[in-house]
Amino acid sequence: MPSKSQPGLFAAEQAGRVGLVSRGFVYLVGAGLCLRLSFGDRERVDQDGALEALARQRTGSLLLVLLALGFAGYAAWRFTRAVTGAREGKQESDKGSLGRRALDAGRGLIYVASTYQAIRVLTAGSKAAGSEAGGGGQEKETDLSVTLMQQAGWGRVLVGLLGFALLAGGAVLAWRGLQEKFTDHLDMRKLPKRCRGVVPIVGQIGYVARGAVLSLVGFFFARASILFEPKEAVGISGALGKLAKQPWGPVLLVVIAAGITCFAALSMIEAGYRKVLEK
Repeated sequence: MPSKSQPGLFAAEQAGRVGLVSRGFVYLVGAGLCLRLSFGDRERVDQDGALEALARQRTGSLLLVLLALGFAGYAAWRFTRAVTGAREGKQESDKGSLGRRALDAGRGLIYVASTYQAIRVLTAGSKAAGSEAGGGGQEKETDLSVTLMQQAGWGRVLVGLLGFALLAGGAVLAWRGLQEKFTDHLDMRKLPKRCRGVVPIVGQIGYVARGAVLSLVGFFFARASILFEPKEAVGISGALGKLAKQPWGPVLLVVIAAGITCFAALSMIEAGYRKVLEK
């Protein structure tokens, strides 16, 4: 763990912890959207993302500012890991160092995009965010699939490959959760004794739910490619909206909401007990 005598690494560590809190908060909002869908509030929820939902709240602007700062902090933490080669958990060979650094850099870029999205929704204003940015939940992915499928030969294949990649990614997330890989990153000795048996279960449920949602999006992208129907390709909010219309959809959405809440809780726990930077 970096000491205060290493101000750069210490700041990156604290930024990473703030970022983990932000990630957890967004997943909590996502769980709330699932519940709203499950209880029939479908007028616009299936078109909205978590950030757009926040923008329409009374304190939405303040929350978006805090989330943008948190996402930026998370990105800074990942980039610091990529540059310094800091690692956590079990010792890894130098052979895997380059791949691990690339993965950290990739995750950092994802959270740079999340920072940009939060700022975009914030600057658009609550009303504009609902009509323009909010529509991005389903419309953005549909527009992307339409554009890709219009490309002769390879576009439809690319949409299909993206779908199967998301399906595989969801399966990997679920597998990592069931194998309790996330505990490698936690300082279990510092966790309160009464929590040590609960945290692995919470993490398993959270990772499986997260993997299920990612796989659901992948299913719709693959379906869009197979049926040559670009409108079938939807993002997370759109996929959950489609699920809500199925006979058992509302029940499954409640289950997903519970699982996502578990992942949010794990993020909060990681904020306090993750070995964020460790050489």
